[in-house]
Amino acid sequence: MLPPCSSLGWAFRCCGSTRIHPIVSREEPPFFQHFKLMIVQELAREEASRMLEELYRRSEYSIDKKLIDRMVEVVGGHPFYLQVLGEETCRRAPARIIDDSSFKEAFQETVLTDGGRLDSYFESLFRPASDSTLLERTAIAIAEGKTQITEIGRAIGLTPGTAYAAIRRLQDLDVVARRNGGYDYVDPLLNSRSKFRERSNDLVV
Repeated sequence: MLPPCSSLGWAFRCCGSTRIHPIVSREEPPFFQHFKLMIVQELAREEASRMLEELYRRSEYSIDKKLIDRMVEVVGGHPFYLQVLGEETCRRAPARIIDDSSFKEAFQETVLTDGGRLDSYFESLFRPASDSTLLERTAIAIAEGKTQITEIGRAIGLTPGTAYAAIRRLQDLDVVARRNGGYDYVDPLLNSRSKFRERSNDLVV
């Protein structure tokens, strides 16, 4: 909740950190030192479950605690994802009871279906790049368990040099990171979506 203020205006812009940092850190006007960045961090599993419980309680929807825990396990602890999935499950529960079918339908239509609220967000991560098709193919290879440059390149028919350049672009976009001697997704939900894109029959929510 923001405090009341009569002399100042408030402005919020939500976007990926790699996109906003260069804009607000340039020393030339108009944005240098005019904004304070607030990074939304992923919540721990217990905090994420409590957040969903509170959202459903306030909205007067009933849900089993085990289902809340499974939603957090599948979606992760990012508050934005949890809020969107929470809203979408409520829209699919006319009797105000969230059950397994409500969650599966909301997940399918929001995350995995073209034009879904979170699907559109994930698409926007690649859209600014002129090589977006190449980046998505590289991302899918990583989602399929390819962690080394040579095996990633081999999976999608690229030379190691081209594969490395694509991976670096994905790192710049906050999609993948260097971990345990290989490359892996920063965002587990985006990882799940990429697996679905490649093997739609294998992903079970």
